[in-house]
Amino acid sequence: MALPIVFNNLTFEVDYLSLDNDGVQGDVFENNDNNPRPYVLNGTINAVGDPVTFTSTDGTDQFTAYATNLDNPNQIVFTENSDGTGAAYIASNTPLTEGGTEAFSETTLGDFTPVCFVTGTRIRTERGEVAVEDLQIGDLAVTASGAHKPIRWIGHRLVEAADHAAPQDVWPVRITAGALAMGVPVRDLLVSPDHCLVFDDVLVPAKHLINGATIRQEPVEAVGYWHIELDSHEALLAEGAPAESYRDCGMHAFFEGAEGWGHRVGDKAPVALLAPHALSGPRLHGVKAILIARAKHLGARRVEDPGLQVVADGQVLTPASIDNRRFTFAVPEGTQTLVLRSRSSVPAHWIAENEDRRTLGVRVSELCADGTAVAMADAQLAQGWNAVEPNGQERWTEGEAHLPVCRELSFQADWFLGYPVETVSEPMPVNAAVSLAAPVLRLVANG
Repeated sequence: MALPIVFNNLTFEVDYLSLDNDGVQGDVFENNDNNPRPYVLNGTINAVGDPVTFTSTDGTDQFTAYATNLDNPNQIVFTENSDGTGAAYIASNTPLTEGGTEAFSETTLGDFTPVCFVTGTRIRTERGEVAVEDLQIGDLAVTASGAHKPIRWIGHRLVEAADHAAPQDVWPVRITAGALAMGVPVRDLLVSPDHCLVFDDVLVPAKHLINGATIRQEPVEAVGYWHIELDSHEALLAEGAPAESYRDCGMHAFFEGAEGWGHRVGDKAPVALLAPHALSGPRLHGVKAILIARAKHLGARRVEDPGLQVVADGQVLTPASIDNRRFTFAVPEGTQTLVLRSRSSVPAHWIAENEDRRTLGVRVSELCADGTAVAMADAQLAQGWNAVEPNGQERWTEGEAHLPVCRELSFQADWFLGYPVETVSEPMPVNAAVSLAAPVLRLVANG
């Protein structure tokens, strides 16, 4: 975990803060009222209860709130009072949906982190393609518009993903060569999940582009992240792909390498976004549809077979019977662990209009153990299961779901029409040709 968390004139634009009028209930924050104007945050957090000052950029409002033990790499929660009572406030790296909720999977302070490039990423400059760790203050970066703009600040931080309760929140996203367009990126590009790429006139976080094939998340124990700041928010060319530069919002002190910014902190106006974010709705769906279509042209494929298995102490069991997707198994005596295993898929990754980002295996209903019905909300169904469906009768596994140990097991199962599988032919080509009928995503040069 990384403490302190430093807010040094950190600006949060409209919809990047929200209020929970009743305070946080358990580990869930309700976005009752988003901020109508930008606020600047100042303060250093070393422990729960440390104060941070919120000041509106128009000078009409100022208050102090206190850090709680709820944060993740993208969000952090404060309360009205230092003892954790009163109204609650949330600050986020990405826009918040008013009326929505934010859940926190663990309660150890110190996860909040900005978005960045991965060590080794090559940035286009006047002196050529340069690895991000080899860039220097004053280098002229070549933006997507072709402009040459000086680098004003470079920051670095090693993130220990293994220390996070939800490591997928900080695992890098790999955008394989040619995944966005012909020759874009020119080689695999790795960025943090919330780092935005520029499409047409919108910014889209990398995590919203994942399709499980050409764009996927990479589990790592640790990763080095880098920030590159110019005078304005720009589309840098990272491995030839338009990706956002660091937007000055007062978090330099969160990174190693403070050189080049000290004279700027405290007297610089908030930097405007180069384009709006597309986090949901038609603009995001349009981008996803084109990238999913391109992935298919590059060889990505899916199968209908969920690969369903019941595994007893590591031994795959043969079904005693299968009748219209109702499975019955005889379980060996003395079994200690019983697992329902299958392929899994994230609907939002391969259906452009879908925003369900749960990992779903198979949908189970009518579960019986030794002839006794097991409710979908039963406490025995904890590890490897998603929440019970609204009808109360069905529940999706995550691909590896633990079952109650018994001698006779039966259940009804349904599944997707497509699960991702590894390409079994030749490796995906870097610049694979796309048919004339294939959709093309326009990468607009901003700035």
